[in-house]
Amino acid sequence: MGLLSVRLLGPVEVDVRGRGVALSRMLERALVARLALDPGQPLSAQRLIDDLWGDDLPNNAPASLQTLVYRLRRSLGVEGGVAVTRVGVATPSRSTPPRSTPAASVIW
Repeated sequence: MGLLSVRLLGPVEVDVRGRGVALSRMLERALVARLALDPGQPLSAQRLIDDLWGDDLPNNAPASLQTLVYRLRRSLGVEGGVAVTRVGVATPSRSTPPRSTPAASVIW
């Protein structure tokens, strides 16, 4: 068994190093499921916001996503090589066009 195991059929279940992790918040389970669909791949914040909230956006969606990632990190734990990581936010200069910023990925 690897460091992180995610089961998506039926209820979303997560094991870290063989230990079951309870994800009590629906959005935490949704984020894990979304990240598990593209393992190890960074996804833009906008993509995650669209996938998690659709047309029912919270007032400050980027801040809500950051809070959700923070809570998921705490639930999964960062010890033992399993972490939800945030890729550095690039601040484009005036001469560079805007680009989507990778928000989170699961390190397997």
